[in-house]
Amino acid sequence: MTAKTKDNSNKALLIGHYDPLVPTGRGSWVPYSQTSLEDLLFKFDRAYPEYTDEPREDVIAAWEAANEMMTDTQLLHLEEELKSAWAYEKRAEDEDFAAAYAVSEAIVNRMLKIEAHTLRGFKAKALAISWCHNGDEIDFGEETTDLQLVVSIINDLLAA
Repeated sequence: MTAKTKDNSNKALLIGHYDPLVPTGRGSWVPYSQTSLEDLLFKFDRAYPEYTDEPREDVIAAWEAANEMMTDTQLLHLEEELKSAWAYEKRAEDEDFAAAYAVSEAIVNRMLKIEAHTLRGFKAKALAISWCHNGDEIDFGEETTDLQLVVSIINDLLAA
């Protein structure tokens, strides 16, 4: 996953398990987890003293894109684990189903304890809710407006 600038150059490059690379200047990149915005701007200013604010804004945009990718890293990783575990659970024979279900349940319980910060994080949590309802249409059995809104939000996230 990469974020792009208006001129289609890379802002942040996602590598490994959700550790984006961000540009430091003159073709060099550094993992997001190993730097700060101040460090990036210092390196950029040293590499490109002739540039004004516009390219510097691209470095800030790259940092912000990387920061957004990193914010819900653990939730996104657990979402991928849940997708795999749920797929296995659906294929499991009767004697293996309980163990497969327990794996999915443990993942969902871990997701429950992590706060979502981005739309992607909330979408991951919506998948966990869908798992709780066996992938069926979500219906809490009440017609109150608040629960209708909850169901609507979950369905919107799953469709996004």
